[in-house]
Amino acid sequence: MSVDPTTAGQSPVANLVTPSQEAARQRQIELVLQGVDSLPTLAPIASRLLALGSANDVDIAEISKIIESDPATSTRILALCRRADKGLGEKVTTVRRAIVMLGLDAVRSAVLSVSVYDLFEREASSLDEPPTGYWGAPASGTRAEAKVDVHAFDREGFWKYSVAVAAAAELIATRRREMKVSPEEAFTAGLLHAMGKPVLELVLPKCYARVVQLAERQGTDSAPIERQIIGLDSFTAGRRIAEHWRLPTYLRDAMWLHSQPLNSLPTTEHKNLVAIVTLARTVVRNLHLGWSGDFGTIPDYAAVSRHVGLATPSGQPALKLDELTPAIHAEMTDRLEALGLSAGGSSEVLLESLAKANAHLGKLNAQLDERQKETRSVARVLEAVGAFNTHALDARSLTETLSHTASSAVSVLGCSAPSMLLQVRDDEAWRLYRFSANGQVLSTSEVQPPPHFRDPSSRVLAGVIDPTQSSAMLPHVFPWLAESLAEPMDAAKLRLVPITRHSPTAVLIVDKDPMAALSVANLGVMTSAWGLAICDIARSDAAIRQGEQLAQLNRDLADAQARLAEAQSYARLGEIAAGAAHEMNNPLTIISGQAQLMLPRVKDSRDRASIVQIAEASEHLGALVRSLHLIASPPKPRIATCDVASVVQEALALAQIRNGNTPVRASVRVGRATDRARLDPKLLALALAELLVNAAEADSRGEIEFSTHVDPLDDALLFRVTDHGPGLSSKAATHAFDPFFSEKAAGRSHGLGLTRAKAIVEAMGGRIVLQSHPERGTIATLAISNWRLAGPKTIAA
Repeated sequence: MSVDPTTAGQSPVANLVTPSQEAARQRQIELVLQGVDSLPTLAPIASRLLALGSANDVDIAEISKIIESDPATSTRILALCRRADKGLGEKVTTVRRAIVMLGLDAVRSAVLSVSVYDLFEREASSLDEPPTGYWGAPASGTRAEAKVDVHAFDREGFWKYSVAVAAAAELIATRRREMKVSPEEAFTAGLLHAMGKPVLELVLPKCYARVVQLAERQGTDSAPIERQIIGLDSFTAGRRIAEHWRLPTYLRDAMWLHSQPLNSLPTTEHKNLVAIVTLARTVVRNLHLGWSGDFGTIPDYAAVSRHVGLATPSGQPALKLDELTPAIHAEMTDRLEALGLSAGGSSEVLLESLAKANAHLGKLNAQLDERQKETRSVARVLEAVGAFNTHALDARSLTETLSHTASSAVSVLGCSAPSMLLQVRDDEAWRLYRFSANGQVLSTSEVQPPPHFRDPSSRVLAGVIDPTQSSAMLPHVFPWLAESLAEPMDAAKLRLVPITRHSPTAVLIVDKDPMAALSVANLGVMTSAWGLAICDIARSDAAIRQGEQLAQLNRDLADAQARLAEAQSYARLGEIAAGAAHEMNNPLTIISGQAQLMLPRVKDSRDRASIVQIAEASEHLGALVRSLHLIASPPKPRIATCDVASVVQEALALAQIRNGNTPVRASVRVGRATDRARLDPKLLALALAELLVNAAEADSRGEIEFSTHVDPLDDALLFRVTDHGPGLSSKAATHAFDPFFSEKAAGRSHGLGLTRAKAIVEAMGGRIVLQSHPERGTIATLAISNWRLAGPKTIAA
């Protein structure tokens, strides 16, 4: 029977975690076990002999008659019996004599050996025919289409191995009688101990061929690969076929439990038999006899001897391997000839084992060379990681880290000047960095992938990149990238190496296959080091940017709170001023009017002076109320095209009036670029007059410098008033624009000039800035935006 699932080679039971997957695994295991149960049973001769009891309970004549009913089988059984003649030689000439001279167990062992061998050889011949039907035709598009050598299972080599284990087990049981194991039983157990492997090959020929191929390629025993691919191992299959054939318990235990740690075995009276088979298998593998189907490390004979209790008190094997070898070779040769397998004599068996030992040694040397090469590669990678981390720790920016990454890639991969695609955040653009051979950034530019590559939810770009892939299709898959890298890199030679697959997403672009320099594992170590450094510096930069943004938000909040408080203060001041104006305006008008009416009638000079003071005080109080009202409710600007020089002259005239008709000496320079502007000339003149008055009061004997020009940064129209007085104190610099603040002598000023100017300028969308230097004077700058007549903005020199 031949059953070969289409899922062979797909590791259908590996890493199963979900209930549905576990259910599928159980169904496949059950399918395999059904295939085992459908194998033919043993020959009738073997079945009837196994059903019989001991020699004391059976009729020897009846047994002889059963065996001799098949002449061909009888001949081979007698040949096997003569090989185990215990010195009887040619005296064993009939089945009856074999039973009498050797015992029922020896004859039964021979019958069972011949029957099992014949059954497997007969069934295995069908595997050489092309498979047909559902199980033999793998589904298109599956990994089952991968090339599988159906002849990977070495049947002749396996039987040589099994006979060698049987001979070794029989020899150990004979020489170590204290184990209380029948040599005949040991022989049969050794012969059948690994029957689970040919059973699985019969049931799943192509699947098991893949098991053998993977085990040999990975240098491991077959059992873990069997469990991974098939779902059960040959130990379980051996127990199942033993149950199917209704073999004795001791054979079932040997087929199921051999090679397992003795302290982990379930309670069984056949533990010593299992131990002998385990040791015999170790002997044969150390002698390289036959083909076991296992490719893992050969067990240490001395260690296994100690483990199974066949060692001297000093820990040395009780049976020396070199003493067992000749006897095993001779027994193996005889038994193989009896089964119809040509061994070619003990000398040829020895030469074959030596050849296999040499081949095994050569394989070990090759593996050692490969491991040394891998060790050197790992050491080189670790050195490169250490050197990179040393430089990356000193990097203070993302660009520096990318430069160190590019330099490290050149050193490790042997590529020329690399490039890198980087997307720091999903909502940011992809940037292409070009580097020199020493890692210096040559250029950076934004690249625009197709929309599906820019979708952060799909992560298509990072998801399709495989450093092991050929880049022949790169110009077709990523034409936008190939176009960006057309010079000086050859797009046909490019390889994409993913460094990080999450924000930030980084992809290294090199002109050399990274697999030529590093293994997949070592490349993963290297890219992990690069990726961690890039992620760390990117997150650090993001944290710094967030900190700066938070600080700016705090400053903006503080400014907004200050403006809100100032606006609220001005609002309250406006309410007070409006109320004062309403309540005080009429009384002040009456006081001023009555004083003016009284003045012509009063002749006394002292009384006239008092009346004048009353009129002036009422006028001063009225002006104060008007100033407060203007500060709280600035007039709406009336924008018009005007001549800036005329506005300056009006401001000088107002300043002279505000300065008590004392001339304000100023040198005026109006730039040509500022001779015409759109603004409110009256409000601007009032604000400039206040600045001129403050400058004149700061340095009454000096000359004020007045100039206009355009700010080259924001294209604002600047009016600059400079005095050479003592400058502002720290207190004055802080409170210069506060209402009623003044450091002048009491009664000289009510401290609203700069406050009025600030309110007027802000109503026009401008600002006033004071810059003061002790003993060097003060510069007052009035800036107005949106002043140009028309046309594009120009930047003045």
